[in-house]
Amino acid sequence: MGKNELDLHLDDEEITVHKLLEVLEAKMGKKLINLIFKSKEKKYLSEYILIILNDRDIRTIEGLNTIIQKDDLVLFMPVIAGG
Repeated sequence: MGKNELDLHLDDEEITVHKLLEVLEAKMGKKLINLIFKSKEKKYLSEYILIILNDRDIRTIEGLNTIIQKDDLVLFMPVIAGG
């Protein structure tokens, strides 16, 4: 939180979005993770955060099981709505 960009270097050639979120939780704490998930069980993503993998919402791919490969770009974006 408070950072615009974080460059992570992981040992694995590919990981799931769920595993990435576990790494981020260990690195940045629970506050970020609490914004991303609807509940403490960490099964359902909040409707107020988009996770974008190479210009595609992960919900349209495989959700938390979406595979992230080396050199992929992952964005976390807040949903903005209004009337």
